[in-house]
Amino acid sequence: MSTSRWSSLSSSRAYGFIKQQATGVNTFGFEETWIHGKGPKWIATVGKGTYGTTTGLNIYEYSKPRGIVVVRTEGGRDEQSTKNTILATTLALIGVR
Repeated sequence: MSTSRWSSLSSSRAYGFIKQQATGVNTFGFEETWIHGKGPKWIATVGKGTYGTTTGLNIYEYSKPRGIVVVRTEGGRDEQSTKNTILATTLALIGVR
């Protein structure tokens, strides 16, 4: 299975470092580290997810901390980036704006 690594910048200006491991067709496991603000403050997350190829929806099931996040993924202007929009979440640390 393949492993992807990338960095991210959220709308709250938090930086994320993500490692994603494919586990099957349109399924993956992930580890994320998010760094925000002075200090800096950081949080590590772990979970698994699925990607709907026809809907463009990612469903992230977090085991650390526990919760679910639903995200719409759209391709960026270049082939190296994507834009993710959070549609729903049960995690207080990940808010919907």
